Amino acid sequence: MEIFKLNFLVCCVLLSLISQAQIAISSNGNRPNVSAMLDIQSTDKGVLIPRLSTSQRQAIFTPANGLMVYDITTSSFWFSQSGLWKELKIESVPETDMPIPIQFQGGIVEVHPTDSGIGVNWTDAQQTCNNLIAFGYDDWFLPSKLLLDAMYKQSYLIKGLSQTESAKYWSSTEADATSAYTQRLDYGGPDPDNKDMAVDHNCRCVRKK
Repeated sequence: MEIFKLNFLVCCVLLSLISQAQIAISSNGNRPNVSAMLDIQSTDKGVLIPRLSTSQRQAIFTPANGLMVYDITTSSFWFSQSGLWKELKIESVPETDMPIPIQFQGGIVEVHPTDSGIGVNWTDAQQTCNNLIAFGYDDWFLPSKLLLDAMYKQSYLIKGLSQTESAKYWSSTEADATSAYTQRLDYGGPDPDNKDMAVDHNCRCVRKK
């Protein structure tokens, strides 16, 4: 009879956990957050996910989308997506006294760490970049309209940009014989401006790595 009561009590506890459908792991007995299926609560400990070597990770059969492991060979986190393993990388903000690498059309372009010309017209911007010798390189150029847009989209990496309503940056792309495309780097979107305009027009030179 006592064994029956014990089994019945265990079943009741298990059914209660299953019906709750949410789990909280904590030292203070707090209930899980309503938006979480699993809520791990601690003020002095973390979560340690499975640690595998690269060969062990790659040997996992048909990993589910979102499956995550820590690869002890590469010392980094990896997750599975559509049958492929992808490494989680954190982009660091480069030092401002060196050329800043950004992604562009499958390659890397280096952006000069400071504005190369402030208050310049389009012709002067072109000449400034073409004549620039910096960091041991003389192959700097004025970015195209597309490259300038890539700079805007990755502007969180680039320090010292003039990102105001009035400041615009020249591109090398011409709209017609008298105008070329510029772009504000605080919101994006190219605008054709007369090539003779200089006030509030800057240039930032780039080079292919």
